[in-house]
Amino acid sequence: MRERKIVRASRPSTDRNQAPSKPSARTGRRPMETNRNKERGPVRNSNRGGGMPESNRKTPRRPIFQRLSPVSGTASEAGDTLKFFALGGLEEIGRNMSVFEYKDEIIIFDAGIQFPEEDTPGIDYIIPNTEYLEANKHKIKALIVTHAHYDHIGAIPYIMGKIGNPTLYTTALAKEMIKKRQDEFTNAPKIDFEVIKNHDVVKISDNFELTFFGVIHSIPDTVSVLIKNPVGNFVYSTDVKFDYDEKGNAMGLDEFAWAGKQNIHTLFLESTGAEVQGISPSESLVIKNLEDIFKKTKGRLIIGTFASMLNRLAEIIKVAEKYDRKVFISGLSMKTNLQIAQNLGYVKIKKGTIVPLD
Repeated sequence: MRERKIVRASRPSTDRNQAPSKPSARTGRRPMETNRNKERGPVRNSNRGGGMPESNRKTPRRPIFQRLSPVSGTASEAGDTLKFFALGGLEEIGRNMSVFEYKDEIIIFDAGIQFPEEDTPGIDYIIPNTEYLEANKHKIKALIVTHAHYDHIGAIPYIMGKIGNPTLYTTALAKEMIKKRQDEFTNAPKIDFEVIKNHDVVKISDNFELTFFGVIHSIPDTVSVLIKNPVGNFVYSTDVKFDYDEKGNAMGLDEFAWAGKQNIHTLFLESTGAEVQGISPSESLVIKNLEDIFKKTKGRLIIGTFASMLNRLAEIIKVAEKYDRKVFISGLSMKTNLQIAQNLGYVKIKKGTIVPLD
């Protein structure tokens, strides 16, 4: 049996429901080879593998495997090694999947899809190559999903059965969005969910204890994780954005301040465009510009955005209500995501604001 223990911490949680958005601009990524997935699904997909030879790369490959040596006095025995590798999500947008392996135990973070680009004609989307995990599925103790964007959850229906259907730890919003999508895959195994909250402590096994803490992102219920292991304490932080108030003060850093006091061995941190100098515009500026457009436009407005950018969608609806506008939602995913967010109380919509397209 899997060893699972969830401890509700007494520390008050920080409200992340109104987290501001992270920019979605694409950055350059290295070209990689694609191979069609042999398993047939409702649409075509590609299971990406190892990539192009070094000589053909536009940019040198950075190491994605690191041996993390023990901190003095923390490892249970000399020579202990914690392995980390990414099956997607590094130097690219999408296909996020990261793995920590210690002795005979593996924990996985996220399982997302990547949308096709110029070098993948005929491919609808790309999923991580899980051959190593399939061969070692008896070692897998958990899949942790940090948030509900498709580049972090989209591959779940395709891989869960192959990797032994481990227990999936995630927040309430991500759970409902994953469950809804699983309904489209009648042959996929039923997922064993464990819903976590801010600062829950989960003992996965003797060698992995996880503490979840909230971070700012463009969708509510986004978490990062403090990983306690015999080698040391690690922080795995998913997509983050540091937003600023009108006075230029950074917001949402209190959780990182807490994590910084936990004797951290290594920080794993990602943020789109992090290698670019400067800061991203504040979400408050985006909303101000939206309001200006609503004020000046007399007729119909057509607004495009990702279906999973729930915080942005909530702000658009709020501005529409302020200026007595009706809102028409086009797209099944957007309708479904908004309904789930409403049911969980993350989005508040006045009666009569949403009008059917017909």
